[in-house]
Parts: sequence; C-alpha cells; structure tokens
Amino acid sequence: MTVRGAITSLSGLRDWDAALDFCVLCITGAVAGESYRQLKGPQIAVRLSGQELTDGIHWGLVFAKGGRLLSNERGGPMASGDREPNTGTWRIKGDEVCFSLADGDPRCHKVWVLGRNVQFRGPGGEIMDGILQKPETRPESTRSRGEHR
Repeated sequence: MTVRGAITSLSGLRDWDAALDFCVLCITGAVAGESYRQLKGPQIAVRLSGQELTDGIHWGLVFAKGGRLLSNERGGPMASGDREPNTGTWRIKGDEVCFSLADGDPRCHKVWVLGRNVQFRGPGGEIMDGILQKPETRPESTRSRGEHR
C-alpha cells in the first residue's frame, strides 16, 4: 500500500479510528522493513549464555553457562511424555557457535537474530529457526530420584 492509498483509506474515518489505523500501518511497516542481522563471536556468547533456543513446542536447546548444553525433546502433542534431556557442550569459535551432544562431532553455525527470533545457519544452507527465551524449568515429577537443584 502506498502512502497516498493509506491517506485515502483513512480520510473517511473518525479521528480516533484514523489515528489507530495510522499507528498500525506505521508499526507493521517498520517490522516488515527489519531483517535478521549476524552476530559476532562475543555477541553470540552474551546472547546465548543462560538461554534456551526453542520452537516453543517440540524441542529446546539450553545454552548453560560454562559451556554445558542440554537438549530437550518434548515430542509434540502425540508424545506420551517429555524425554530426558541429552547433554553436550557448546563454545564460540570465531563468529560461530559450535555445539555437540553426547559424543557427536561439533557442528558450527553462524547466528542471525531479529528480536527474540534466532536462526542458526550452517554449512550447505541448513537453517534452524527458533525463539530465544529463559529456559523452562522441568516439573518436579519429571526429575530423577535423588536429583537436587
């Protein structure tokens, strides 16, 4: 929509409605104009440390301080329950985050962000999309016996 088209469509509205519609147009225009930006090594460490990258439903990667990595697979709505997390390590190498689970080889990715949205861009055009948030705590009932916080 052009500015002229927006003004024309707003001209028949009451002042309050016009002001509200104008604000919505401005906000959506600003968001649409934003794009992902690549983080550098030190920025990656600050952004990921102590946070969880998740799709919000099926999986989460917790980048614990000190280089410990936890991978939670929730399984989605048809799963019988949460699986125990896998553990691994993460570190910054140049302008990439490298992580591995269990005894697997480390995989390195460039990190791109737009607000809370994060993309890990790997070799061969591989992209992992997620949202960065504070880690979810596991309910008491899913902890192993003898496990303490």
